[in-house]
Amino acid sequence: MYCTVEHIQEEFRDLKFDGTTSITDRQVTRFIQEASVYIDSIIFEKYSLPINEESSPISFTLLRNICIEIVAERVDDIANIRFKDTKLNLQKKEKRPNYQIKLDDILSKKIKLIDAAEKVERRLYVEERESEFDKIRW
Repeated sequence: MYCTVEHIQEEFRDLKFDGTTSITDRQVTRFIQEASVYIDSIIFEKYSLPINEESSPISFTLLRNICIEIVAERVDDIANIRFKDTKLNLQKKEKRPNYQIKLDDILSKKIKLIDAAEKVERRLYVEERESEFDKIRW
């Protein structure tokens, strides 16, 4: 997973994720897992997975920030904390999410995961040759 419950908690200082709130830490953990799978399902076309903090710390940090954006938006949609103003909330919904723009930029290589292993494109070339059998005259 690209981030932790603690990372999401930092985005919502006034909201505690426990059994007494509308969003539990188990739900946030599930949101993080789902966001991480979503990210992987997009970047797998260009990069070898998994991307982890030990081998690719720069790329991992970028993906962590994207994961935090995805999960924080989901938590905010449920708790309606950061965008209580209806007008602001509607503007937020109409805009394309920043995380989606970043993921698209990773795919198009406008943003490069510089320390992650790129997938090697494998191509199969088939050469047509005249059969030796066709050359034999009966």
